Parts: sequence; structure tokens; C-alpha cells
Amino acid sequence: MIIIKFLIIGATGFLGNKLINIFKENHEVIGTYNKTKNEQYEFLDISDKKAVKLLIEKTTPDIIINTSHIPNANTEEMKELAEKINSNGPKNLADVCNTYYEETGDIDTKNKITLIHMSTDFIFDGEKGNYTEEDLPNPISHYGKTKLKGEQGVIKYQNHIILRVSTLYGYNKPTDKKFTNWIINSLKDGKEIKIINDQFTCPTLINDIGKAILKLLELNKIGIYNCVGSEKISRYKFAVKVAEIFGLNKTLIKSISMNDLKQNIIRPKNTTLDISKLKSEEIQMSNINEGLTTMKNEMGVV
Repeated sequence: MIIIKFLIIGATGFLGNKLINIFKENHEVIGTYNKTKNEQYEFLDISDKKAVKLLIEKTTPDIIINTSHIPNANTEEMKELAEKINSNGPKNLADVCNTYYEETGDIDTKNKITLIHMSTDFIFDGEKGNYTEEDLPNPISHYGKTKLKGEQGVIKYQNHIILRVSTLYGYNKPTDKKFTNWIINSLKDGKEIKIINDQFTCPTLINDIGKAILKLLELNKIGIYNCVGSEKISRYKFAVKVAEIFGLNKTLIKSISMNDLKQNIIRPKNTTLDISKLKSEEIQMSNINEGLTTMKNEMGVV
């Protein structure tokens, strides 16, 4: 087996932490942190191109995976930060990768680094659903707009893989604060929760993303891939599935519409993604029952 040196940007985050744990079994892994300090990792502000360049020169990775992002971009302060991290950060990575080998003069290894960037289903407006990689993006939220700019920056680097993911779930540690974990903890505490019934996505087990990355690298693939779970579902029905798999009281889950939330947040209604391209590479993504069962087993829930 060839040992790959991975540089995971955002290694202390939900997905980044899982990828570290998956890859470190057989490969060399270097992680970065920003706000959540971790002495095992390198500090990086991805919006600082000089810092990005210095880190890549220091670590000399074979593969860079960018998992860093700012999901909450509703206030003016967060909008500015989202521009720096979601838009400028990926562009910085691509720019540095483009010039890295030119500056060293080692033309034989030009474009050796593969840059893998995590994007999102929110680059689409949600009007039709079942989007393919060929559909034109049309984000309606600031978050989606900044993530699309990030994609556009990465595409300028030839050796890229862009994975569009959605509604991530899985298990890392008991303190995880993702949507699925909130559902589980709320129902365990006997709390009634309200979940919207008219927003549809393809919930994605984070374990599957790691497996997909390894397979695409093995096949020497580049380009854009939808990398989501194989089942399309509303957030409400997903919450009910969570309750069923974990043996919790699903009657505590109340169905509401997006209009009932009365929030000034723009949410696309149907950002389900078609994964035919990924399947053509013989990459299988879990359905919801399979994914939640994997999560339950990793949590040690009987």
C-alpha cells in the first residue's frame, strides 16, 4: 500500500476530525486548527495566503482536503467571515498549489498535490431538486453564495476534486453538536422538538465521505462529484427515522413548515443531489437506515 500524506484543513471540525480518524490507520495525516486549539495540529488562518503557502511548504502534502467553512452567515459580521473562509480560503489553497512547484523549479512534480474541497448542496436554489453535477448553481443564501465562490476558486487549479455534501451526520465524540445529535439528546431528555417538513436533502454519513475520497484517489479522478447519502428525505421524516433507529419517542417530534419558523433566513426547499456519477465509480453511499445504524453502533448504543 502506498502511504499518502494528507493535510486536513479544519481537522478539529465535525467532518475533518472523522477524516483524520479514517485516514490515520494507513496513512500520514497532518491537521490544522483555527479557533479550537489542538496541540497535535498546525494553526492556520486559511484566509491568509502567505500562511497557507508557508504551511504547504512546511508539510509538503500529497493531498490537501479543505473541510473548513462558516455555515452561519446571517449577521453582517458572519457574512464577512464567510467571505474570508468560504470564498477566499479555497482560492488561496488553489493559488498556492498552482504556484508551488513553479517556484521550487521541480517541473517533474508539477501538480502533484491533489486539492479536495468540500462544497455544499446549498449552491442550488432548491426549486427542482435531484441536481446533477451539470446543473447550473444558483444559490439564494449568503452561505451558498460564498461556497460557490469557493468552488470557482478551486476549479482554477487543475488537480482538484470538489465534493458537494449535505446534512452531515455520524459519530466522533459525545460532545458532537450536529442536527442528528441534537435530535437524539432532545428526545432522550423527553423534550418536544419542532422539525420542518418541507425542506428536502440527502443526509450523508461522514464515514462514507472518507471512503469515497480514498476510492476517487485510487482511481486518479478529478472534477466535481455529488457526495451525499443515497436517500432523499425531509428533515422531519429524517428526525422520525433517527427516533426509530435509536428507540426514542418519535411522538415528541412535531412537524412544522418553514413558514412556521418565522425567521429571516433564506433556506432552499429541495437541494437533493443525484449521485449517479459517484455510483459510476462503484462508490456506494449509505441509505438512512444503514447510516444511522452505523452511527448507533459506533456510539455503543444497545
